[in-house]
Amino acid sequence: MSRAILEKIEKKLLDRDFFFTPASVRAVSAVDESVAGAVLLSWIARLIARGKKAFIVLPRLDNAEELYRQLILWRDILQQSWRIELLNEIQRGRFYIAGSESGRARVLTLLSRGQCDILITSLAGALAPAPAVEVLRNSEIVLKPAEEYSFSGLIEKLIELDYDDEYEVSSPGEFSRRGGIIDVFSADSEYPARIEFFGDEIESIRHFDPATQRSLPGALDCYRIINRCTIQTLTDEDGAAYENTAAALDYFDSGTMELWELYPGLFDEYFRKFDNTVNYDLYHKFAASIAPANRLRLYSSSEAPAEAAPPCGIYPATAHLIDDLPEGAADRGRELLASQWVTQFQQWIGFNYHIIACGSTEESPARLQEYFAANGLNGENIRFVQLNIPGGIFDAVGELILVTENELFAGSNCARGQIKKSVNTSSTLSDQDLRLENAVISDLEVGHHAVHAAHGIAIYRGLKLEESSDGSCREVMVLEYANNAILQVPVHQAASVSSYIAGGRASSVKLHRLGGVKWAKDKQATTEAVHQYAAEMLRLQAVRASAAGLTLPVNELAMQEFIARFKFADTPDQQRSFEEIASDLDSGKPMDRLLCGDVGYGKTEIAMRAAFKMVEAGFQVAMIAPTTVLAQQHYMSFLERFTGYPYTVEVLSRFRSNAEQQSVVSRLASGGVDIVIGTHRLASDDINFKNLGLVIIDEEQRFGVKIKDKLLRMRASVNVLAMSATPIPRTLYLSMAGARQLSTIMTAPIERLPVKTIVMREDDSAIAKAITEEVSRGGQVYILHNRVRTIKDRFKKLSAMLPEVSFGIAHGQMAEEELEDVMRKFIDRQLDVLLCTTIIESGLDMPNANTIIIERADRFGLAELYQLRGRVGRWKRQAYAYLVIPEQCYISADGRKRIAAIRRCSTLGSGMRLALRDLEIRGAGNLLGSEQSGHISTVGFELYCQLLKQEIALLKNNKLREWLPDVDLNIEFIRYACRGGNGVLAAGIPPEYINSEHHRLAVYRQLSHLTGEEDIADCRLELSDRFGKLPVEVENLLVLSQIKILAGKARYTSLSVVNNKVLLRRGQSCTYRSNGKLPTVNGNASAAVRLQELLRIVRLAVLEELQGGK
Repeated sequence: MSRAILEKIEKKLLDRDFFFTPASVRAVSAVDESVAGAVLLSWIARLIARGKKAFIVLPRLDNAEELYRQLILWRDILQQSWRIELLNEIQRGRFYIAGSESGRARVLTLLSRGQCDILITSLAGALAPAPAVEVLRNSEIVLKPAEEYSFSGLIEKLIELDYDDEYEVSSPGEFSRRGGIIDVFSADSEYPARIEFFGDEIESIRHFDPATQRSLPGALDCYRIINRCTIQTLTDEDGAAYENTAAALDYFDSGTMELWELYPGLFDEYFRKFDNTVNYDLYHKFAASIAPANRLRLYSSSEAPAEAAPPCGIYPATAHLIDDLPEGAADRGRELLASQWVTQFQQWIGFNYHIIACGSTEESPARLQEYFAANGLNGENIRFVQLNIPGGIFDAVGELILVTENELFAGSNCARGQIKKSVNTSSTLSDQDLRLENAVISDLEVGHHAVHAAHGIAIYRGLKLEESSDGSCREVMVLEYANNAILQVPVHQAASVSSYIAGGRASSVKLHRLGGVKWAKDKQATTEAVHQYAAEMLRLQAVRASAAGLTLPVNELAMQEFIARFKFADTPDQQRSFEEIASDLDSGKPMDRLLCGDVGYGKTEIAMRAAFKMVEAGFQVAMIAPTTVLAQQHYMSFLERFTGYPYTVEVLSRFRSNAEQQSVVSRLASGGVDIVIGTHRLASDDINFKNLGLVIIDEEQRFGVKIKDKLLRMRASVNVLAMSATPIPRTLYLSMAGARQLSTIMTAPIERLPVKTIVMREDDSAIAKAITEEVSRGGQVYILHNRVRTIKDRFKKLSAMLPEVSFGIAHGQMAEEELEDVMRKFIDRQLDVLLCTTIIESGLDMPNANTIIIERADRFGLAELYQLRGRVGRWKRQAYAYLVIPEQCYISADGRKRIAAIRRCSTLGSGMRLALRDLEIRGAGNLLGSEQSGHISTVGFELYCQLLKQEIALLKNNKLREWLPDVDLNIEFIRYACRGGNGVLAAGIPPEYINSEHHRLAVYRQLSHLTGEEDIADCRLELSDRFGKLPVEVENLLVLSQIKILAGKARYTSLSVVNNKVLLRRGQSCTYRSNGKLPTVNGNASAAVRLQELLRIVRLAVLEELQGGK
């Protein structure tokens, strides 16, 4: 962007006085969302120009968050380097807001250093307790390499500063320790640090990636760890503040900052309502710090009082604000906002206006430039930039235009980009996919069920050290089977043991008898069932491949126009998924693809694009949904998206009269309906299509057998796109590659915000406040009360407390029609609050419901809590999840752990993946069907996936490189052990090197999945990075793994070294010989030298094998 243009924008923002538009920032967002930040930033820009800083207080945290996002956007437009920070609130007493401690500590630390130019917060955030400024400054830890610092003292200090001791660091405010290494994630740091000690001297400090746990390039010369202040450390048992506590106001310096209140009377109103939670002296000190000029009320142009400053002349480039334009600018504004873009741009270019056209994607500038050139719009003052903002600016006075791609293309026929046709839909897994799959490690927990591939289901009792008579020591996994039988599994065979997860209750799992025949029969039955399932998938694939599909005429321009009218920027997963679907539809073969993704992630938009592609080619489209409510919601979405196109969209459900249904059926047969959406009614015998081309099935697993059979018959002749909102495990996804066409949408929309999780004690007044706040901003609320017996009593009590709020009830014992009517009213916003059980439908998209209150949250499993929390937060508005726990009732230890885990996980990260495996198993059952779900329960999920992958590979006669034979090693001078003895080398992981059992097992499993020597090298680097210098036992273990990989590649099944002779065999024969002789190692050399000789011999054997030698 031209510096001159930016200076011109900045000058317009700096030179003129402004008045603000509505009565609160929340109202600004509703009326003038795109320019509210620019208007306010103009005031702040003048303030900063005078050497001052801004401390801005708003009524609520969501007000502050909205303003914060806008100021960040407009700061970037002006290319300024101002540091803008949002201070979270920690409400005292009953509430705990997840993730707020570290973020608040970071911002307070910046304030104490004077490193914040603009601070935005709510009144509760400003008044919440905080450490005294000097306490915060003096508690900071500064670490430097080559300096002395007690290793144990640092751990004690981190605990004192309220850092959580975890076995792996993933979030700010955590630390872990391994040997001489401490990993710590300072609350104000972008990346955690890995601090390596030599005794009590810091040897090195480096950043690492919390996702991969790998160190990042470069060493640090300093790492600062700030005080992670939380409410727990600032109040005593009675909630009274300690003497050394303060509030954010105490960080406010009147000499360098100005305090602003964006709502006159806000402090007085807050104090009047919540005087029991605000320190009186603190409040008056705060209120007295606000200059009269900084008590600002926001007005719209039409409502501005006579004494207000004159209008600034900056208006949003959107049609709904046309009435706010002053008389002198209205004509141009109407022309602009009536989408007469070309004519208007020609005039502006003639007036020498500065025009900036922006879009949210990398392709946007080129696409916009192409549009301007195609319409003959050329000029020196036109610029094209990538910028993601909600709306553009029309500066009638300053002759500046900022227009967004969405506004420009809303009513145009401009192409938004070429649809890629060259999509790789092959079933070959990339190396990255394989590494991701191999990195999936079961989280074995002591006392929980595990499954051994050869012996069946047992209880995992942990690791045990076992000493041999020769002085060596090995580590074994202890499994307990039926009748208290014990099996000890050497840790190097950890890959044969996995956590038993099948989605059922642990109490219903039966242990196998060690040495019994039942496990062998169960596993054989599962293998045969998996074989049949894989064969059926491949048979259907072959039928589709040989069948004649539909030929679609290419109309790229129409397709591009349809995509361009989408109001939001595509996520990468959306783009990729549609490219895969478009490739299928153009292949000339019937498509059968499954599209998986959470609700609100954009699956319906992808389905609508596929539907458009078909109707544009002259074919009909049918979409089948499991419930009437869901069908109606899809119908409304399709109707809105296809507005302006000559295609008829209809719905078949009980919400239509019999006469209306008969009309739709008749027009389907005659071709008068292009797209029909309905429930199982669409599978009735009286339904006939004139030219059906695509069937879209939403949540297929929820249909009955009869409907599924009919859908199965369709798959061989028409295109089928199935959609599922239940997550599918990546392990299963990779196992099925090549046998089922799968597309996944795993990335959330760009503007999606993580749900704020608040843990609170049961308190009806607090619940009423949460409901009132959500309803007051135009939103809706779920209240989860999972007891049908008492739900009506709860309904009466809440209705009496909040008579102005409309409530509805939904639970599984209601009649189907009654339940659907209630859900429809909630969708149509006729109800403010839905009091319900877990009946809430997973497929419904309710972007206006942004608060969920889960009563007795301690009774839900972690997966259930995560899934329920996911019912909200499906829009760009901040969403809240309140986990309500009883005031005095006993909560189990497991319940407390689940609450703690869910409150700390705002996004689905690596730690949550394991916790959510139960939920994913449901997704696996949805995809595979009830019969296969039974087999998953029989052998466990991970083993099932291994069997499925093997069977698909065998049926396709595909010798996957990663499926190497298990090479049995018997080497006289080395053994798998963590400590050697009597001249015998040890190959293993000493507990003193990796003291966490979880991590040791993870490394053993990782080694068993490696498939190449480059993987060994990569593993060596990772181990030295995460745990320090490799001891000789670990180096030996890596060499043995390297030997097994090489021998396996040559299809050898055993390797022995006896009396220094090397025996490489395939089964009982084919012993490898070099020049007709058995190779040998030097018996006089040390064991370490002989190990390297053995590696050289095996490598030579593989080379000769590849060259055809024997």
